[in-house]
Amino acid sequence: MALDLPGCGGSDSVHDYGPSVMLNAIAEAIMLLKSRHTRADGTAARCVLVAHDWGGVIGSRLAAETTGVIDELIMVNTAYVC
Repeated sequence: MALDLPGCGGSDSVHDYGPSVMLNAIAEAIMLLKSRHTRADGTAARCVLVAHDWGGVIGSRLAAETTGVIDELIMVNTAYVC
């Protein structure tokens, strides 16, 4: 699936832009999608996140600060945040 960041492209906007707001919005979207695609045996769907530009910064922070949300992260045309 290809998702835009909130407020970009055709997506709904958020009331307040900030690092935590965007991080939580993306985490919630991923968790909702994973729950919708859970297999019949209860095995959770894997998340391979391909993130571009500022999405890469948000994705790398999300991958670093959570467990079990993102299984693999691919960043394209973005800054590497240490």
